[in-house]
Amino acid sequence: MTAWQHAQTVIYLGQEAEARVFRADPDVALRGLAEPILLDEWREVPGVLGAVKRAVDADPQPGRFMLTGSVYAELDAATWSGTGRLVRLTMWRLTGRERFGDPTTGSLFDRLADDGVEVFDGG
Repeated sequence: MTAWQHAQTVIYLGQEAEARVFRADPDVALRGLAEPILLDEWREVPGVLGAVKRAVDADPQPGRFMLTGSVYAELDAATWSGTGRLVRLTMWRLTGRERFGDPTTGSLFDRLADDGVEVFDGG
């Protein structure tokens, strides 16, 4: 839900009609969408990772894409490692402080936007 609130475009790849478009040509399907783009249930169309990689290579501005899923899916060499382009965040259930507001802290996405994220490429 947190990612949905920060996205300009939400693509739910768990819906066959949307998944079909991305299976046909993920690069074209991403083109022209309002950013940030949330690709929910990305594992349903693993080829979308390559399109995200190419889009990030063309324009490395952070925060353009969010990939989410309800089931943990490992990124491996068969899909794409995301090295240098992807930051993995584990989202836990919301605490009472997060759900009901705490004026002393911002949301995770606010903090990432304000402070930036350092990405390690394994080197």
